[in-house]
Amino acid sequence: TRIIENLQDFATVCRTEGVPFAYVLHRCNVVTYTGDGGTAGASALRREMEGGQARGSSSVSAFTLRAARKSWRDRMDIPPSQGYLNVLVRGAVEYRLDKKYLSFLESIKPGMTIGNGLAEQALSFAELRGQEGRRRIG
Repeated sequence: TRIIENLQDFATVCRTEGVPFAYVLHRCNVVTYTGDGGTAGASALRREMEGGQARGSSSVSAFTLRAARKSWRDRMDIPPSQGYLNVLVRGAVEYRLDKKYLSFLESIKPGMTIGNGLAEQALSFAELRGQEGRRRIG
């Protein structure tokens, strides 16, 4: 839900998510767009697939995390913790992702974890660290 802006944050995400044991990096293409809370994402993706380009959108190379073992990827998805779902929903609202996608996220039943997981606390820490860094620069 958040663009990782520097290598230190990227390394932290990889370390906290269990790369390379639980997850591996997977290169993918991402269609960027300006969210409108409606259907801008679906429209941008459709235009990209048709070979055109939506206004305000582009395709960029990125990395995502996926299960390290193929046998894990072939099984039924393991639902995320409540904390991680909260981070996904918060990002979808903040970036005004498509309403249909937000509804999909809100419909996911969280997995069984000890507590709510660490995703929300990690995001809060990263935001505080980013604010501190901006204060030092400014």
